[in-house]
Amino acid sequence: RWWPESGQITAVPATGDRLELRLEPMELCCLVVREAREIVLDRGWTLAVGTAPATPVEVDRGWEQQGFAEHSGAGTYARRFELARADGLTALVFPAVATALSAELNGVSLGRRGWRPYRFAIPAGVLHDGTNELVVRVLSTAANGYYANTPYAPGGPEPSGLLAAPVIEEAAC
Repeated sequence: RWWPESGQITAVPATGDRLELRLEPMELCCLVVREAREIVLDRGWTLAVGTAPATPVEVDRGWEQQGFAEHSGAGTYARRFELARADGLTALVFPAVATALSAELNGVSLGRRGWRPYRFAIPAGVLHDGTNELVVRVLSTAANGYYANTPYAPGGPEPSGLLAAPVIEEAAC
């Protein structure tokens, strides 16, 4: 929101994907609206589980569907990616994860999450133009290890790992 009398610019608070602006009668408001940039990291991932070497995987479905149906515990995803312009990118979001994760970007820990939202702030200077590396450690439920090949398995293995592509987002204006 731009204040013409002072030239000051302030952010209009948003709730989720909704922006609400209340004006007094006869009040005029000037807004700067731009589409926020986002980078979907959907390709080029590897996964290492247990003592097995890292193997290429997709991040739109869990590791239980990609050859690791009986694996319970930790899995480490890794990906390098190139950015032409890193400025303004301030958040790393994981839309769907089973179950908990920690994220490291260019050797800097972004933190851990055990439940939604799986959203991490990216500190200034961590993401840069050129090559970047993201390492994500996911801890799955123990169910797949305990219930594999037993009558207690609930219709197949439980989802494990990343279930949707991570996204790097630009700060909302």
